[in-house]
Amino acid sequence: PVLCVGLSTVRFRSNKHSVHEVYIDDEQVSWFEQVLQQNPDKPIIVFTHAPPMGSGLKVVENVHVKNRCAWLNHSDKPQRFIKLVEQNPNIKLWFSGHYHLSQNYIDSISVVGSCAFVQTGVIGECNRDGNRQSRMLRFDQQGYSLYTVDHNNSGRLRLDLQHAWAATDSPELVTPEHELIPDESAGWLRSQLDCGLTESYEEANGPVQWLVAGPNVLLAVQQGMVVEYDLEMRSPVGVVAFLDEGGVAYAVGDS
Repeated sequence: PVLCVGLSTVRFRSNKHSVHEVYIDDEQVSWFEQVLQQNPDKPIIVFTHAPPMGSGLKVVENVHVKNRCAWLNHSDKPQRFIKLVEQNPNIKLWFSGHYHLSQNYIDSISVVGSCAFVQTGVIGECNRDGNRQSRMLRFDQQGYSLYTVDHNNSGRLRLDLQHAWAATDSPELVTPEHELIPDESAGWLRSQLDCGLTESYEEANGPVQWLVAGPNVLLAVQQGMVVEYDLEMRSPVGVVAFLDEGGVAYAVGDS
């Protein structure tokens, strides 16, 4: 009842801006566009190593954003992938990994339109927060159920998401609230953007402080960094500066 599509990075150490950038070449993008055009009514599940910019998934600002390798094609038209999702509502699920984070954060699953973006954790020991987790997807003609598999707890299953393929509304997270980690020090979704814009660094307003820096550009003061955000994509783009203990900024690359 569904079509699964995998897109793979075509270069690693040869990347021009960051050796860890996950890069999908134009040939694959064109092929993906053709697949979408040929299957407008079939539910589609996409698999990539890194997620697309605009997905809203939790990122690691001081690693992947700082090194500009957080998103697919981070340095080269990264917006093209989320625009394909917006244009093709039959893309229902998009799985990615890349961050080595667990699946317990409130933004380990995010939703844009009818598509749920799903962060996948690490089965082994190479993780950032001590949790060994993977995903399990069950589906039939009617819809799907998405689970977390807890490898620290004998493979215990936890239902995180459930939705019908034909549904026109957006899927909603059903992870038990007591199992979620609300990380308020980093991440777009936890920043309370509607009431979090500030006029200056000194005006404290919660764990993330927002500065308007120009058309479609916000700066976030968070975790000892000044991070640039793309307002349209609702995503961090890169680290502009770091802050010393006194709150004084020094630019990336300064000695």
